[in-house]
Amino acid sequence: MRPGDKLSIAEAPNARLVSSFKEKPDARTAAAYIATGSYRWNAGMFVTKASFLLELLREYKPELEEDLTRVSAVWDDEASRNKILEEVRPGLVNIAIDDAVAEPAALDGRVAVVPAMFGVFVLMTTALN
Repeated sequence: MRPGDKLSIAEAPNARLVSSFKEKPDARTAAAYIATGSYRWNAGMFVTKASFLLELLREYKPELEEDLTRVSAVWDDEASRNKILEEVRPGLVNIAIDDAVAEPAALDGRVAVVPAMFGVFVLMTTALN
């Protein structure tokens, strides 16, 4: 993803709009992005309200939002849930949130990023005989 303009958020002074987002670019495209020095790797941690995510799905993937809403409406009734799942599962789109929402929302200026550095944690295990 390519960070864009800084946002004026006191609690997150490094927050920026995302000017473009590309989920899993091919190797050539990724190399070109890296060569510019303007792109960053997306860690895939999305933080949003469920209501906003549904709003984005309604806008960018309305058929998926409709099916998910149908399932959630009967979630607590196992028989109804299973019936609706049988109806909608064959037609559910298998798509990552990045492709379904993040890419188009970034183009519309609706995605922000907070750059962060994470340390490396190494877990070593020993097999016991």
